[in-house]
Amino acid sequence: MTSSTSKAMEMKEASALQKRRGGSARAARGLLYLVTAIQGLCNQLLPSSFKVLESNLGLTPASLGMIAMAQAFFQSIAGPVWASLVDRGMSRKFVLVAGCMGWGLIAILLGCIGQLHIILLLRCLNGVALASLGPVAQSLVADITEPEQVGLVFGLLQFSMALGQGICATVLTSFSEERLSLGSIHLHGWQASFIGVGGLSILVAVAVVFFMAEFRNEEQENESSTSAQGAISEIRKEFTLLFSYFTIPSFLVILVQGMFGCIPWTAMSFLTMWFQYIGMSNAASGVLITMQIFASGVGGIVGGIVGDVLARSWSPFRGRPLAAQVSILSGLVLISWIFIKVPKTPDSFSAYAWLNILFGLTATWAGVACNQVVLLEVVTPNNRARISALLNCLNGAVAAVLGGPVVGFLAEMYGYRSPAKGTSISDLSKAERVSNLDALTTALLQASVPPWILTLACFSFLYWTYEKDVDKTRKEKAASTL
Repeated sequence: MTSSTSKAMEMKEASALQKRRGGSARAARGLLYLVTAIQGLCNQLLPSSFKVLESNLGLTPASLGMIAMAQAFFQSIAGPVWASLVDRGMSRKFVLVAGCMGWGLIAILLGCIGQLHIILLLRCLNGVALASLGPVAQSLVADITEPEQVGLVFGLLQFSMALGQGICATVLTSFSEERLSLGSIHLHGWQASFIGVGGLSILVAVAVVFFMAEFRNEEQENESSTSAQGAISEIRKEFTLLFSYFTIPSFLVILVQGMFGCIPWTAMSFLTMWFQYIGMSNAASGVLITMQIFASGVGGIVGGIVGDVLARSWSPFRGRPLAAQVSILSGLVLISWIFIKVPKTPDSFSAYAWLNILFGLTATWAGVACNQVVLLEVVTPNNRARISALLNCLNGAVAAVLGGPVVGFLAEMYGYRSPAKGTSISDLSKAERVSNLDALTTALLQASVPPWILTLACFSFLYWTYEKDVDKTRKEKAASTL
């Protein structure tokens, strides 16, 4: 065989290998979109079934808030653990399968169990399982996507999540109180939905096992071979780095504003229930929430563009904080208008629909227009993932503890009385429904307006800290290259 023939065969084999890898990457992205959509379904199961869980299981707003807190809290603190395992070489495919299989099995169990203490335990485990997707997606996308398409892939992942949440909000809310009979088995609609989503999650996990290739890189191989002594040393370095972030003023500003700003979004898990107390049908309530979810997805894109334009055309260090403040102010005005000004009757559906859409389009800019970009610029490149994980962990934990539970406790403090077990909102007298609606409205306002006012004020400090921190980071990068 001549050298030219051999070279041609090698080139042909290399081309075939690249083609197979490209096909594997496309399949992996498709499965990642699918898993993300399933996680969106799972995330929305609880908020979309608050009302029926209250009537069927006798749960109070305080206990519903506690359930939401348990899942959100454990999801927040488990994220950095999954990220560490992935970065140190654990198979990302295995983590994805384990997470998807885990939250699927838990969803099935949640559809079969009615005791509060068991639900709390399962929700904690569900939070741990749900936390696995973020680190895998963040790590895997870079290896299966061309550099010029990374932004598009992340956008499609965000859309997939919103799609799953929107479908769940529409279908489950309208279907939750139906009764199903399968021979001698009788199920409520919400139970069938939990079991169905759980089964779908398991099927998707099986699809990942058979159709997703394993993608590994050299850095992961090196990390996975680290000795025990080296691992202890690395853990010490990690903690030293984590504590060093608290010396960066801009990080502290974003951290504190996030602790306040996340509370209203967590409290919004009661919004479906609030619409139902107004007298909206389950289907109408689901449609309103779906509108807000999809509008929020589009709002993220709008916010990113606004932040870029203000930073480029007005001020690179003041444009982004201003975009965030405009967004927070819009959210304050619109949420106050929703809870205070619009007549609380089913006839106000159109008004609530337009306000929900405007709220989603304008109140969701802070993260993409300001926070994420600032965090990229105030630390060196090898610290970006760590500082983002730390921020999400702390903000998520605070929001979990002070969001849903605060609404539940405040509502009961202002006179909310849960319907007796086995009864629904329609079984309450008009006076009882109005009293509960007023209590829930007051609780939602107090869990939304004061935190967002504090968030609005916190962003002002970035006008002084942002530029100084960026200059300091640039000097550190320049010094490290000498």
